[in-house]
Amino acid sequence: MSSVVDDLRAAWGGTWDGASPEIHALIKHGGRHLKIELVHDAQWSCAVFDRGACLAMTADEDPRTAVRVALLALEQ
Repeated sequence: MSSVVDDLRAAWGGTWDGASPEIHALIKHGGRHLKIELVHDAQWSCAVFDRGACLAMTADEDPRTAVRVALLALEQ
């Protein structure tokens, strides 16, 4: 398991799998069951889904920041 996956699991719990360039997760956040997709190219692109609907998309050089910003967008 990659250290990126371990760091993401430690930060948000849930089930994380895969490795660069593609990581997937199922987490519970804000009372919702969410699917997260992270893809690494020039940056880490993060998409957050709830029941198939994409709720937020972000990108950052750091995968933890990409996820954090996407999850924060759900709270606004």
